[in-house]
Amino acid sequence: MNASSVLRVAWYELLRESNKKSLWFVVALMILPFIAAAIVRGFSHNRVSDPYLWATIMGFRGSFNTTATVAMPLTVVAWGWLVAILFGGDLFASDLEDSGIAFILSRPISRAEYVAGKTIAALVMMIIVFYVGGLSVYGASWILAGRQAGFLEMSVESVLAGLGALPLLLATALLGIKFRKPVIGYVLGFVVYFGVSVAAGLLSAYYLVAARNIEAAVKASIIFKATIPFTSVSGAASILYGYLHPRNPVVLPVGPGETVEIDIGGYLALALVSLFAWIIVLSLLAYVVVKRMDF
Repeated sequence: MNASSVLRVAWYELLRESNKKSLWFVVALMILPFIAAAIVRGFSHNRVSDPYLWATIMGFRGSFNTTATVAMPLTVVAWGWLVAILFGGDLFASDLEDSGIAFILSRPISRAEYVAGKTIAALVMMIIVFYVGGLSVYGASWILAGRQAGFLEMSVESVLAGLGALPLLLATALLGIKFRKPVIGYVLGFVVYFGVSVAAGLLSAYYLVAARNIEAAVKASIIFKATIPFTSVSGAASILYGYLHPRNPVVLPVGPGETVEIDIGGYLALALVSLFAWIIVLSLLAYVVVKRMDF
């Protein structure tokens, strides 16, 4: 495999992605936290004092902080599943739809190099999007709660969240390849996200209803999301936060006036191994599909 060929394909894809209209949605997610923070500070007389407010807003730490609850839906992490689907649906399918792949492969570029370049471009895009998204939340948190701690930690966890978006992105890309239509990839990518989310919910419901064990229900949901990372792009990042803050367990509401505390740091190895295994397997599947196709 020629590294320069892989990089050429990756650069071509990055340029193409930078011209997509969906990028404006991502840009909005970078700006909205600052707008929300400015509005909250303008109308609130009570200043929040929390050096890790950024972690709560990004969903890495459970909390009942009203300010964070309002801000969470405005972050790139909250919409990470949609970002992954928007970038994945046409990762390969657009080249199939307009016959661009035939032009690319007419050059001295193999199908393995083509898939590797596209995958690297998707990886770079997700890291950039989620890291800049993390920076925007970190900056907005300064406005809301003063000096924030853990800049390096925020950086690592934002990058990990970007990696966490890749399984859903690649699954959506595979579906786009199969049907050669980006729009079908988008729709079926959402089906994957929704279907796995329902499966995780049913698993938790089993423990809640059949076993009547709240803690087991929450743990089952965490293990499921760590093993099959298609529902929560920030799953591994949240677990890393729990690992780095073992004395600050995640507090989750499970019913009216009812909460459960879970130390999720122990699932870090499972989450990381599962995440990278899914990325490798889905990338290899994409190569197999592209290799067998006629253009």
